[in-house]
Amino acid sequence: MIGGVRSTAATAPQIENAKPGMSRKDFLRVLCAELSNQNPLEPMKNAEFVSQLAQFSQIEYLDQAQKLQLAANVLGRSVKLKDGADSTPVEGIVESISFERGWPEICVGGKLYQLDSLLEVKEDER
Repeated sequence: MIGGVRSTAATAPQIENAKPGMSRKDFLRVLCAELSNQNPLEPMKNAEFVSQLAQFSQIEYLDQAQKLQLAANVLGRSVKLKDGADSTPVEGIVESISFERGWPEICVGGKLYQLDSLLEVKEDER
């Protein structure tokens, strides 16, 4: 998930201390544990199983939509983000959004960054 993003604009929303969510892998692990530990005399009904999968798919979709919205909102704006393993702060303008790896990433200075590397979104200077 996204964490630690703040805006220097007085009216811009802040996205600080966002809690990480359950990944698909975590969900499937819990579901498998639930299925393997259920009472054989009262197994989970197919409708319950399908309902849980549908709810998780819906949550995943909403998470992706939120990330896409954030990426679209920072397009063309000046940002500060951490770069790689050494977490060196980098500043620049978000030039584009990429979906090459299946999730939105922002391009700053010709390099792709994940949204969770955002540290700050600066106020528009318009």
